[in-house]
Amino acid sequence: MMARPKRLLVAPLNWGLGHATRCIPVIRHLLEQGHEVLLASDGDSLHLLHAEFPELQSFELSGYNPAYSKRNSFAVTIARQVPKFMLAVRKEHEQVNRLIADKKIDAVISDNRYGVWSAHVPSALMLHQLNLLMPAGLGWIRPLLNRIHQNLFRKFSYVWVPDAEGSVLSGELSDASRVKNLRYVGALSRFKMLPVTSPGYDLVAVLSGPEPQRSLLEEILRKQLPGSGLTWRLVRGVVNNNPIEGNQGAILDFLPADKLNKLMSEAAVVLARSGYSTIMDLHKLGKKAILIPTPGQTEQEYLATRATKKGYAVSMQQHTMNIKDAFVQARAISGFPADEFTTIRLAAAVEELLK
Repeated sequence: MMARPKRLLVAPLNWGLGHATRCIPVIRHLLEQGHEVLLASDGDSLHLLHAEFPELQSFELSGYNPAYSKRNSFAVTIARQVPKFMLAVRKEHEQVNRLIADKKIDAVISDNRYGVWSAHVPSALMLHQLNLLMPAGLGWIRPLLNRIHQNLFRKFSYVWVPDAEGSVLSGELSDASRVKNLRYVGALSRFKMLPVTSPGYDLVAVLSGPEPQRSLLEEILRKQLPGSGLTWRLVRGVVNNNPIEGNQGAILDFLPADKLNKLMSEAAVVLARSGYSTIMDLHKLGKKAILIPTPGQTEQEYLATRATKKGYAVSMQQHTMNIKDAFVQARAISGFPADEFTTIRLAAAVEELLK
């Protein structure tokens, strides 16, 4: 029996666009079920959701505003900013409590925002990395960090993992048997399978993720693609306050979900970062892929290596990649197996949240 229509707040983290993009199928499901959805985030994630759902109310939360370095270890750089992140968590928690009271919100769904919960309404924390991975030399601190990390989950009514039981796509990342109220809500993608008779492009490159690494990869691709002999398109992944298709020939600033869906479907090979939301999108579309993990991000390195071992993708390091070689290798692999994701697990989790 479907729960009566409720008012929900959906709040993804603004740390790359993947948190926002995987919330799109969640929001669509809620709207299809007759629920009212309010959006909350900051920066590019909020702009992206507003572009996809301009009719929905949206609110700005305090940003985590991570800073990155070209040289220092990613883990060390992030560790130094923990006090700043905790302050942002406290601020967003205060903001969310005010929103819940002012807007009479019945439940909240957070994607990796640890302050988006309330003692007054049920809440769900959606994330795939329950088990933090550490770079070589820092493995000794991993058990402690995972205990601290998983303690943050206790504030939430439920923890949602966008994967199937057995961690089919996320592997070791979602291995956390001690987490209470854990629910697998199924893989999530904003895309759908489209009929494509033959590839329209040899390669479609879709950029995302934090600066300065996004721009560094773009610079490499701009140098290599024109002389590659391939037919290609490059989506820069740059969102602004009015995210309109910025068509400059083969280079696009940003595409809404339906147009990016079509473009990626028409590609023989997709080049992208190996973030988990991208992995789910590639799996949904059944694409052959070149994965370029963000330097120093152990999660992306793990996912790229895992996909390579399974024959789904070719993985290359950003500073040594050669687009011609990568394309030849990618054409020879089987690629991600296409999968028409269902919303059965998500529907059950939503109903449980709202009961």
